[in-house]
Amino acid sequence: MDDNDKHLAKAQDAGDHDAVREICLRMLKKNPSDTGLLRILAKIQLRSAESEACRNTLALLESALGNPDADLLEMRGDLADLRQDPASREQAALHWKTSLNLQPDRISAVSKLANYYRSLPSPAEEAVYIEQLASLRGHPAELIRLARHAVRLRDWDTIISCTARLQQKFANLKPAKLWQPVYDRLMRHSVALKRLDNLLEEMGESAEILLDRAWLFDRIGLTELAVDDAEQAYRITPESFAVKYQLAVILAHAGMTAEAANRLKIEVSKYARRPLHPSLNFFSVLTEIEDRIAGNPDAKAHCERAKMLLEIRQEELALDDAAAAVAIDPELTGAHLILARVFASRNKMVAAKAAYNRILHLEENHPAALEELGMLHMKLGDYTNAIPLLRRRLDLGHDTNLQVAYQKCFASLQLPTR
Repeated sequence: MDDNDKHLAKAQDAGDHDAVREICLRMLKKNPSDTGLLRILAKIQLRSAESEACRNTLALLESALGNPDADLLEMRGDLADLRQDPASREQAALHWKTSLNLQPDRISAVSKLANYYRSLPSPAEEAVYIEQLASLRGHPAELIRLARHAVRLRDWDTIISCTARLQQKFANLKPAKLWQPVYDRLMRHSVALKRLDNLLEEMGESAEILLDRAWLFDRIGLTELAVDDAEQAYRITPESFAVKYQLAVILAHAGMTAEAANRLKIEVSKYARRPLHPSLNFFSVLTEIEDRIAGNPDAKAHCERAKMLLEIRQEELALDDAAAAVAIDPELTGAHLILARVFASRNKMVAAKAAYNRILHLEENHPAALEELGMLHMKLGDYTNAIPLLRRRLDLGHDTNLQVAYQKCFASLQLPTR
């Protein structure tokens, strides 16, 4: 090896792409038809998204080769794919397919085609290339990907055969161990899945049935299919808060809490940790309330939903519903109480005290308002205003904790207790 070859090898080993580019360009000045150097340079340019420079390098490579080979055609596909528009991506796929015609076992091209058809989506075409990947390499991750994709197509034979191959060859590896319980749950729920499939085929698109199937996939552990069904349900009924909230929770289970927060404006990070679920009847009650609200202003329904949302710590959403309830019925104390609690939790003390006082204006002996406003004054060190509120609340009924708080207020003011 001469010095340039040594420097090139050293730069490649170090992953110094800028150095590789400069050395290749220097060496190509002496030998512009060196196909090895042209390939190395083209791949560096692709990695750096230098489209025009790469196009010129590939033209020189084709001229040096005489006829394009599989590697050159794959790089032409990669170059087209950089543009990311649908027509360019379609052109990229054609180049990758031509590359495979020349070299059918070219794994990199097969993988790119599998990902291309997943992005369309095109399940049948994607399955062809995933199956090729599994056959060419047989990695456990590819077998699991094929099995998961086969669920989408309800190709039970492929699901069973992939699982069998995993157990035969990779039983002790983590991917196979993680897949096995998913497979077991899938087989256990296969009858329920077929029933839901049949209902959708008979009745057409139904947000309710799609969500039933989404939750079934979620329980099985096929989160990507659960997300697909929940997204489809949301597209059918984008105005439904109950559907939107279910999508948010399913996204959280799939590790997509940021998307739920950014796109749906629902904070569901707590559901990603276990994953947790709302209570069993949460969504059915939410749907029933939503039906009451639809086309008919209903302050009590908004207030009920605000209370439910506050219980699961969705303060922003609870605030919206409570405000809607007050706009419809300004004398609804339950809605004012929710506003007061949200304001207090956010340390907006002026707004919280105003909300509590509105309740007491409407109902002077409202127990919760007396207690919470009294404790709020005590928290702020305003014992003078806390004492009469706590006294009025204790007159309505004894409470040991409140009695202790009341006595602390007097002690702080150095006044005798009653």
